[in-house]
Amino acid sequence: MRKFTAIYITLALLLSTIMIARATRQDWIAIPSVNISERLQYADLNMDTQTICDKRDRAVAYDYRGSISIADHNHQGFKNLHKVKVGDTATVILHGKVTQYRCIRKFNGINKKAYLTDNNGRIVEITKNQVIIYTCLKGYTRRIVITKWQRIR
Repeated sequence: MRKFTAIYITLALLLSTIMIARATRQDWIAIPSVNISERLQYADLNMDTQTICDKRDRAVAYDYRGSISIADHNHQGFKNLHKVKVGDTATVILHGKVTQYRCIRKFNGINKKAYLTDNNGRIVEITKNQVIIYTCLKGYTRRIVITKWQRIR
């Protein structure tokens, strides 16, 4: 019964997120397994991603090495991102397009502003069908938890 209830709550969160995003024509991210449901704002090259991220009600999405990266503060919408497990799913609504992803990797790294690295200094690479979702580790501004996601639909 408990497992059925958890699945029901997860599906309800996901469906309500998609319905809200479509009704309001807003971009959105949902990771039901860790109770993340956050409005997204896309930032082009002329926008300050930090200013967007600082807003309490949204995460920022921006172009990263040929794909998309999504970030928010660990004390706001992404406070549970560190609980994501490989295999978890996320739904991203960006520019009106709904895409589902599966987490394929999770690790700590460093935000170098122009790019992200793992703790060994290697630049985090992604393909066109992948997305990076990250947030700062508690108590740090540059040290981050990075989750890498592969498109499944």
